[in-house]
Amino acid sequence: MQIELTSIPIMQGGSKLEVTKKLAEIGFPVPESQYLYYPDLERRYLVLQAFKHLRKPVIVRGSHPNDWAGYIDVLPTKRNVNTEEELVEAIKIIKQHAASDTLRIHSE
Repeated sequence: MQIELTSIPIMQGGSKLEVTKKLAEIGFPVPESQYLYYPDLERRYLVLQAFKHLRKPVIVRGSHPNDWAGYIDVLPTKRNVNTEEELVEAIKIIKQHAASDTLRIHSE
């Protein structure tokens, strides 16, 4: 089976997020997931609702549009997230890293 991805979804959520999401949509067995985009992270209620029904602990992963071309794991992954407080902290750390000068310089 061939899966085609356009640059539009990858630019929106990065290849990690978009490829995993696409695989799940076509029935490939992937871990139960919630896919949130950067603007969604400002909506605390949405984030907590997405977290509420997942089996704990969860893994919180950032995805970057450039992870398709060498950015794999450039953003931190937070494992063993069990509580809402840990989730909020994991997102905060990933967002801080995504906004860092180091990442911006590397991206440029």
